Amino acid sequence: MAEKKNKFIGDGKYVDDGGEELQKMWEIWKWKEISNCPGRYISKSQDAVFTQVSVILEKIDAQNLKIHECSPKLRDKCLVCIFPTGGGIITYIKEPNNKESEKRLVHTLNTQSGLQRKLEGLGLDYLLQQ
Repeated sequence: MAEKKNKFIGDGKYVDDGGEELQKMWEIWKWKEISNCPGRYISKSQDAVFTQVSVILEKIDAQNLKIHECSPKLRDKCLVCIFPTGGGIITYIKEPNNKESEKRLVHTLNTQSGLQRKLEGLGLDYLLQQ
């Protein structure tokens, strides 16, 4: 049987818990799993910290995806982009503080199950139905 195309492989822990866009995201930067958050990853790459979500979507050739702006339960503004083949990005926008002069973007890569858990915890799971 031929291997299914366009699936998420990532680090091998959550194979098939996402699709093509998620795998392309995985290949852009180095990702580290967030402690006690199965299926959720963060990149500390300096390039990632200053890369806008729209630029990321261009890099992975993801078109016509809606970026939801929300922050009902969060201190920081966040952007949520859900991939049609599973998984997505949650980006937290950290405003400048005494040590930093620019906004920082903290991108989290989320498998489908990780994204669902996180959005449920934030009261944003309705975004999965849109």
